[in-house]
Amino acid sequence: MADHGTDTAVKMASNEVPFGPLPGVAEAVAAAMGESYRYADHMATAVAEAFARSVGVDRERVAVGPGSVGLLQQLTLAYAGPDDEVLYPWPSFVAYPQFSGIVVANQVTVALKRHSIDVDAVLAAITERTRLVFISNPNNPVSPALRSGDLLRLIEGAPSTCLIVIDEAYREFVTGADVPDALGLLADHANVVVLRTLSKAFGMAAMRVGFLIGDPVVVAAVNATLIPFAVNGPAQAAALAALEQRDEVARRCAMVIAERGRVAQVLRRSGLGLPASQANFWWLPSGNRSRDLALALERRGVVVRPFPTGIRVTVGLAEENELFLAALDEVRAGHPDFFGDWGLPTERLAGSTADFLDRLDVAIERLRAHAVAAHDGLTRPVPAETEQWEAAQIWAHIAEFGDYWLGQLDAVLDAASEQPVPFGRTRRDAHRIAAIEEGRLRPVDVHLDTIERAADRLGALVAELTADDWRRVGLHETLGEMDVARQLDEFHIGHYEQHADQLDELTQGSG
Repeated sequence: MADHGTDTAVKMASNEVPFGPLPGVAEAVAAAMGESYRYADHMATAVAEAFARSVGVDRERVAVGPGSVGLLQQLTLAYAGPDDEVLYPWPSFVAYPQFSGIVVANQVTVALKRHSIDVDAVLAAITERTRLVFISNPNNPVSPALRSGDLLRLIEGAPSTCLIVIDEAYREFVTGADVPDALGLLADHANVVVLRTLSKAFGMAAMRVGFLIGDPVVVAAVNATLIPFAVNGPAQAAALAALEQRDEVARRCAMVIAERGRVAQVLRRSGLGLPASQANFWWLPSGNRSRDLALALERRGVVVRPFPTGIRVTVGLAEENELFLAALDEVRAGHPDFFGDWGLPTERLAGSTADFLDRLDVAIERLRAHAVAAHDGLTRPVPAETEQWEAAQIWAHIAEFGDYWLGQLDAVLDAASEQPVPFGRTRRDAHRIAAIEEGRLRPVDVHLDTIERAADRLGALVAELTADDWRRVGLHETLGEMDVARQLDEFHIGHYEQHADQLDELTQGSG
């Protein structure tokens, strides 16, 4: 404010939650100050036990440190040194190169694919010298997250000689149906480590309390590098109080998540594409003018975090987010050149992306409602066909087509040739018919879970499509050449809508 002569400013740079301490935390800290002349428990045993109970793991699998960032430093000290390799996608958390540099390890970076972690490239970069692989999930500062299949493929494809460190600092903000909780992978993979923190969703950024969850052998090695009494007494007291407030944490996170989605769509409809966030921040792919844009926002009282290729903006309260949007609009009006290197579609195409994402959300909500509704009778035949379906067949088909058509879309997007790429199948495809016949016997809730996971992956991909991606063309056997928008209408989002309409018809019949 002093630097720029402003009367007010909002800080949207450090991914803090905007709600203040959780109930009971400030009181716990004040009470703990009465013991501040004594050293606290070096291992923060009570905190470790409370956290272990809260996430359902054994105490011996938990280490406590000064924030997850402190535990990252401990991991690199314990497991890497000169001539070892530390591997991580990039852009990602800035502490990864900092700490691997401290131990003089060789830093191996892997470029993102669109705005997401490229698992194939990560696996290809691992060598016999790789000791640590850092995966920020969701990825800070870029905001998307790895989905279940990709994360499992990375873990199972990596050698057991390196640790896969899944940094889940923003786990509480995740809403993607197919974004995994990495704690579920620990039992079968001794070389997987998960990091969590109280700094973000729990509103304890200044108190510095984080957790490492992994094999007891890894926990012991990490504890051996812990600075004495690194987690102080007031911080331990605060942590114990905060861990009792998970319902309040969930309530606050829901407010952040609602604003995250609302503002993202406002930005897209204003003509600025951005990836789908699974954290409490947005990534603006503003390119080589990012520092200029960040400074212009700062002069208007909105403090954000610039990076070489983009800007990270923390989700704030609704009124803070409105100040950000107003400042951004003002900068766009006065400095349109700041936006010429935007890394995702702009103008009309960004708005089209928003439309597709809204349609997908509505279609899945309709299917959720149908999952608990009664359906009787058979559908009307589709034009020029005689086939009629009961509800069980509709659910089986919706569940089987999501992954299939995502694979076909990937084939079109990733093809080496710029010519129309053959893709797809017809209604008479034998695998399609067999999957529907087999799937009609499964419960609806099983199908709905599969549907939500596929839709989650689709929405994340749609948000990341570049202008070049939208121009890709596939060649279907009966429908001919189809650009990506037409594919989404025919086989993806429009497909969900079509079958939701059929279920509407059967619901009316049951009434």
